Amino acid sequence: MDLLNDLLSKLGPKVTEQVSSQFGLSQESADKVLPSIAPAIASSLQDKLASGGQSAISELMSGAAGGDGNGSLVSNLFGSQLDSITKNFAGQVGVDSGKAQGILGAVVPLVMSFITNKAGGGAGNLASVLSSLGGLKEMAGPVAGLAAKSGLLGKLSGMFGK
Repeated sequence: MDLLNDLLSKLGPKVTEQVSSQFGLSQESADKVLPSIAPAIASSLQDKLASGGQSAISELMSGAAGGDGNGSLVSNLFGSQLDSITKNFAGQVGVDSGKAQGILGAVVPLVMSFITNKAGGGAGNLASVLSSLGGLKEMAGPVAGLAAKSGLLGKLSGMFGK
């Protein structure tokens, strides 16, 4: 949970201010953005790392840096679960799906950058950092749950009856 606290304390105010001004969210709604989506991002990154290794994460990050746009980054990260994650995220934050997509496009790159910088490079370091976020699915509710159930983590937890 230390990573979550670190993420919330270091990125929280920036994210709250950005989504408040850019998307016209109330302080209450803006405060929900990061805690609502960070676990789903971590879960999706864990799945990408497990299925494609560090190169899959590097491709995601280079796609964003290469000008593919943040919408493409979000789409590539969440894959087939994007619509469900967006809908649930919108419900948690209290915005429509269109605004939720815009918010995800602004916030996902910030969270991914924070997590990969925290790992300091290397698939082993990233796996370790992501595993420290792994226990957040229960805290985050349906948004992270959808991301987790769709990937390797969901399949593994299904094998153990969780």
